[in-house]
Amino acid sequence: MNVLRTPSFVFFVFVLLLFYTPVIQSEGKKKVQQATNGNTNSHTDANHVLLETLGTVSAQGLYLTYMAIGSLADGFVSQAYDKDTTKTIMESYVGLASICKNQLAKLIREGGLSPDDRQILKEIEGTYEYLIKQGESILRFIETSETDELTHFETNRKEAGKRIDKLLNLK
Repeated sequence: MNVLRTPSFVFFVFVLLLFYTPVIQSEGKKKVQQATNGNTNSHTDANHVLLETLGTVSAQGLYLTYMAIGSLADGFVSQAYDKDTTKTIMESYVGLASICKNQLAKLIREGGLSPDDRQILKEIEGTYEYLIKQGESILRFIETSETDELTHFETNRKEAGKRIDKLLNLK
C-alpha cells in the first residue's frame, strides 16, 4: 500500500500544517522586522516581496488543489479509489482549502493592504470557494449517488479553472 494514500498520513499532514502555519508566519514576521531595522524603504520593499511571494504560493496552491481534486474525483469514478479512501482524502483537500480561504479572508480584513492587493486576494479567496464547492460536490455524490452533484462538481470545476487561468495570466 502506498503510504501517501493512507488516511493516517493525510491526517498527519493536515494536522502538521494546521499547527505549524502560525509558527512559520511568526518566523516570517521576525525576519521581515530584522531585515527592515526600522528602514521604511526596506520595510516597503520587504512587504512587496512578501506579497509577491504570497501571490506566487497562492497561485500554486490553487492550481495544485484544482488538479488534486480533479485527479481524485477521476480516480473515484474510474474505481481506482474506494469510497472511504476518496472521502478521507477529499475531506483533507476541502479542509486545507478552507483553512487557506479563511486565512486569506483574515489577511484581507486585518492586513492593512492596499485596495489593489485586497482585490487580488479576494479573487484568490473566491477561487478557493469554488474549489471547496467542487470537493463538497464529490463528497455529496459519494454519499448520495445523486448525479446532480456531478453537475455541480463540473460547474464549480469550470469556474475554478477559469479563475485560476486568469490569476496565472494563462488566458
